[in-house]
Amino acid sequence: MEKIRDWIDIGLRATIGYLIPIFFILYVILEVTFNIELYNLFEESFILFLIALSSYLVPLIKRYQYHKVGIYLPAFKGVKKTLDENRWEVLVLHNNEIIVRPRFDFPNRIVFNSEISAEYKQDRLEFAGPFYYVDQLITDLGGCTGEEDKKKEKGWYKSTIGAVAFAIIFPSILNGGMLWEIKRLYHNIFVEAETIVEMPDDQTIGNSVENINNDSFAASDDRYIFYVEDGYQIKKAKKELRDSQTLVIAEKKREIEELNLVGDWLYYTEQDFIEDKAALKRLNIENEHSETLYMMGGATQLHIYDNWIYFINAEDEFSLYKMDLNGNDVQSVHAEFTADLAVYNNQLIISSSEEERDLKTIIRDTPGNYHSTIMNEEMRDLVKWADYYYYIGENEGLYRVKTTLESEPEVLVEYNISNFTIMEQGIFYSLYRRSSMYLEEDNGVYQMDFEGKERKPVYKVNDTVEIAKVNGDLLFRATGEYGYENIKWYELGTDQ
Repeated sequence: MEKIRDWIDIGLRATIGYLIPIFFILYVILEVTFNIELYNLFEESFILFLIALSSYLVPLIKRYQYHKVGIYLPAFKGVKKTLDENRWEVLVLHNNEIIVRPRFDFPNRIVFNSEISAEYKQDRLEFAGPFYYVDQLITDLGGCTGEEDKKKEKGWYKSTIGAVAFAIIFPSILNGGMLWEIKRLYHNIFVEAETIVEMPDDQTIGNSVENINNDSFAASDDRYIFYVEDGYQIKKAKKELRDSQTLVIAEKKREIEELNLVGDWLYYTEQDFIEDKAALKRLNIENEHSETLYMMGGATQLHIYDNWIYFINAEDEFSLYKMDLNGNDVQSVHAEFTADLAVYNNQLIISSSEEERDLKTIIRDTPGNYHSTIMNEEMRDLVKWADYYYYIGENEGLYRVKTTLESEPEVLVEYNISNFTIMEQGIFYSLYRRSSMYLEEDNGVYQMDFEGKERKPVYKVNDTVEIAKVNGDLLFRATGEYGYENIKWYELGTDQ
């Protein structure tokens, strides 16, 4: 019973003296600095944590448990003089008894009971106290100790540091949060853009929400159209794709996406799926000077609004982030898994969930404050137009619901919508299904009114089609099953 009581005492002292301060430091480092939740971290690695805790406590108990042992000593007189004053402090000294405590082994000598009592009886000096200190005292008095046991005990003690460090560091690295946060902090401190860019006074967005929903393969200003061709080239052209010229050819034919235009700067991403590399770059369309702003992993659904770039961060569990126009001040906006994003007038409309299921669509303002839930489901490729939200929902159908949410969603097209966009002339959407024999309508692009009643075919093609709004007209990019592309210009009002 005494032994168990001794073990409990050592465990409590270790918890109060070491584990609680360690967890407080971890809280400051992981939760405050790196935004990693300790509860989730240890919940995911509970077994590993228990193994590390036992690896820490078992050798600690062996080292400091109460121990009695005696050695032969012809005379008690002179014991005090034998002790090294730099190693031992004498607390009590009588004719046949001495009580000492160590000056070494800081801070353990303070956390644990460190006093040793020694009583002299019949040519023997009987010691009682923590095993490690008794062992050290006998050695200093010239007595015999088991050197092999001592080496083993030291090895066990050293291993506890490694075990606890492993239990703490490995799950956080495995979780990915700490590694990402270190990269983020390094990027914010040391990475600087060559040129400082700000949003022009007459501009607020880098591309329309509708174009971003269609992979941002095209962007335009009042002079030129910029579009991605063959997946790895950026072209510049005038209306109807006249006078086309190549601005960018991605290295190793990396995939180019996410075109956004800010003044004279064209922003885009390059993604290498084979080497798992990605970068956010920008190109000055006047002098064709190129800069790399961000190379910390995949950034998708880039929305440039005001002086911020909002994006879904593949490196942090597809949560929502933002950075400024020069790639600085990378920070989390919405910590949950994010499937879809739309940015309208200082509002973020986000389809997200905590664990990549049970998606819901919410509204936050751009500083990131929670506002309200729109629907308890994903509203993919959401577009806000007049008094309605238009989105792709169940069965890949096209739906709309009033922004006031005062009525149930209406079904405009029941199945197989791949993409859509909205203009003053109505809704343009593309249908695609591999086996078109089951479709009531052929694959291709269609135009309909806002109520989903009057429909007409615009572009018949047996491929998936992305639709971009450029200079008041439309650009279609048809992508075949084997990756080939066909880009068409569609002039509104002429059906050409």
